[in-house]
Amino acid sequence: MKKINSDLLWFYIFTGFKKEQLKVETDNWGTLKIYGERPVNATNNKWSRFHKEIKISIGCDTNSIRAKFSHGLLFIAMPKEAVREHFICGVETRNRTKAIKVAIGVVFVVSIGTYIARRVTNDENIQLIS
Repeated sequence: MKKINSDLLWFYIFTGFKKEQLKVETDNWGTLKIYGERPVNATNNKWSRFHKEIKISIGCDTNSIRAKFSHGLLFIAMPKEAVREHFICGVETRNRTKAIKVAIGVVFVVSIGTYIARRVTNDENIQLIS
């Protein structure tokens, strides 16, 4: 069984920006960077710029981040990595490490119970022989 969740961010982009004037990228340190640059008017050399950085949440699949610009809004979908769920004794666990720990705990409890049962049975047998 797989579950895929996604964080959805949206930003209002100042009027006048076009899709070609925006840039969304990620870096190797888990940061999402959003840039925008456009000329204010054709006659002056004035530009309108912005830069925004957002820390990407843990568990996000950075290769699957998608952005869409529509009607002055920038939508960014940051899907989380697919999580494979494991079942042990009917108990659902989210990752393999937790599943292994549950299995070890079950084995430990069963072995202690078996040891106690044998010990009690041996003590009763010894008393019956005497």
